[in-house]
Amino acid sequence: MILRGAVGDVETAINIAREVGGFSVVNLTVIPRVDPRVFPAISGTTLFETKLGSKIPAMLIIETFSVASAIKAADSAVKEADVDLIRVHVAMAVGGKGIVVMTGDIASLEAAVQPAIEAVKQDGMLAGYVLIKNPHEDILRDLI
Repeated sequence: MILRGAVGDVETAINIAREVGGFSVVNLTVIPRVDPRVFPAISGTTLFETKLGSKIPAMLIIETFSVASAIKAADSAVKEADVDLIRVHVAMAVGGKGIVVMTGDIASLEAAVQPAIEAVKQDGMLAGYVLIKNPHEDILRDLI
């Protein structure tokens, strides 16, 4: 479930979900002031363009054990550095996990990865991450 609203209202809803969901709740989190770039990445409507013949310097992929932690990682990353958030793939066909895909220059992605993985590690939800330099265009196209 993804909820959006005032922080206090969302916290109240999360407490109810925790109580009702019991053991089946994997992860819950409140993310204040979510960066607006996160929502199109979740819904798969991010516009992504490269200049003809240009190469993408690097791609960062973060895998998490929960949907909530993937969104938290994406939000932390884009707030930290100038990166392009391409996709936040959640739950469907990945066993409840989340995958975050972003591109940018190597320095920006290196700056973005640290706060993102730290935010996810706090909850014990980091499955893994990889920074790929000069990714082949087919890899990115298949991930979008």
